[in-house]
Amino acid sequence: MHRHIAVLAMFVLLLSPMSLRADPPQQVPPTEDTYRCPAGLQSLSPMELWNWRFEKHQALDLDAMMCTYAPDAVVMMSGQIMRGRAEIRAGLEMMLSFFPAAPTITSVTEAKGVLHVFFHAEGALLSIPDGCDTFVVKHGLIHVQTVHASLVPTVQ
Repeated sequence: MHRHIAVLAMFVLLLSPMSLRADPPQQVPPTEDTYRCPAGLQSLSPMELWNWRFEKHQALDLDAMMCTYAPDAVVMMSGQIMRGRAEIRAGLEMMLSFFPAAPTITSVTEAKGVLHVFFHAEGALLSIPDGCDTFVVKHGLIHVQTVHASLVPTVQ
């Protein structure tokens, strides 16, 4: 019973009204200095970019993490799509509220600009035993990310 309540609560929190609309909003792309992104970031290889992003995740530097996404990037989860940096940032803020520590990475595989990342994470209320993200990197920026994460209550 508690497992179903926790999963339902997380699902409701992650599903924002912005993900339910039929048409994505017309967004003005942010300027290059919106997040004060370091010069040369787009010259990194996909694996170097992911490693840099993970370092920033460990440091809880959300502004720096946003520098790795293209202005029109898309993050896809089961039943939800976040479009553009503003929606992606809101999703990451929500995720960090439940999982303030960076996940434990168990595997990273890269080929032709596509990274497949397996992880697990522990939060105070929820855990992710089987997380898997896929990142599509083009021209030094993440353009597409898919997320799979089974949410289970943390054993107290």
